[in-house]
Amino acid sequence: MDAVEKRLEDTVEKLETELAVLLDAIEAPEWRPLLDTDSSQPVIDILQEINTNLPSS
Repeated sequence: MDAVEKRLEDTVEKLETELAVLLDAIEAPEWRPLLDTDSSQPVIDILQEINTNLPSS
């Protein structure tokens, strides 16, 4: 049982480390405007980009 608990603790520590790195990346200054929910308009409108790139029929 001790070996299983040790492996579980190691796995949890690795996941916590990976999660911290991911959160740091998400909260980086270059992504912050994309995460702000205060404005009513999206920063990037992917539908607008798709519609602009469609060939006219």
